[in-house]
Amino acid sequence: LISASVYFLHIEESLNLLKLLLIAFAAFTVYAFTPVSFRLPFLFGTNAGAMMLLFGPIEGTVLLVYGLILFAILNLPFSVRIRTVILVLFSLTLALARLQIFSIPFGNILLPILGGLFMFRSILFLHEQRFIKKQESIWMRLNYFFLLPNLIFVIFPIVDYKTFITNYYSKPASSTYQKGVVLMAKGVFHLFIYRLIYYYLIPNPNEIDSVFGYLQYIITSYALIVRLAGIFHFSAGVISLFGFE
Repeated sequence: LISASVYFLHIEESLNLLKLLLIAFAAFTVYAFTPVSFRLPFLFGTNAGAMMLLFGPIEGTVLLVYGLILFAILNLPFSVRIRTVILVLFSLTLALARLQIFSIPFGNILLPILGGLFMFRSILFLHEQRFIKKQESIWMRLNYFFLLPNLIFVIFPIVDYKTFITNYYSKPASSTYQKGVVLMAKGVFHLFIYRLIYYYLIPNPNEIDSVFGYLQYIITSYALIVRLAGIFHFSAGVISLFGFE
C-alpha cells in the first residue's frame, strides 16, 4: 500500500523514492528470513547494491569507494585525536573538490551524498570511541554509516551511534518491523500533505502584491517542516524495518 501510494501520487519522484522503497521491501523480504549471523553483512550488501541501482554502476562504485576510505580513516588503530586530524584533512580535501578548486570523479553528484552519510555520524562515532570498551563488529559499524534512506535524502535525521548499536533487535522483531512500516506510512503521508501545500497554498513570490499575500507566503513556506517530518519518519521507518528500534 505504501509503494502504491508513492507510485500513484508521484511522491518525491525526482529523488527516486519509489525505487528505494522497492529495494527496501525486497531486501526486507529476504532479510527477515536470513540467519541472524548473516543479517548485517546482507544489509551492507543491500546498501552497496542500492548505490549501483540508484546512481549507476560506475557512480555507485565510486561513491562506495569514497565512503570506505572515510570509514577506514574513522577506524584506524590510532587515538581518537589523530583520527580526527586525519579525517579533517581528508574532509577539507573533499570540500575543496566540492568548491571545484580541483576535480575528482563525479564529485558534484556524489559529494553531497557522501556528506549526508558521514558528516554528523562521524562526529558521534568518534565521540563514542573515547568511551567504548568493546568494539562492535565491522558489519555493525559499516551499517551505521551506510544507511539506505540516506542515499536519496541528503537532509537526514542524526542517528546516535550508541542508540543504534544497543537497540538492534532490543525488542521483539515483529513489533520493530511493524513500527517501521507505520513510520514509513506516516512519512509518506507527511510528504503528500506537503505536496498539497506546495502546489495549492504557497503563492508565487513574483505575484505577491499585498500584506496578506506576504503573510501567506511566510506561513506556508515554513510548512517545509512538514516535508522534513516526512523525510525523518520515512527514514526512521526504513531503519526499523531492519531491526533497529
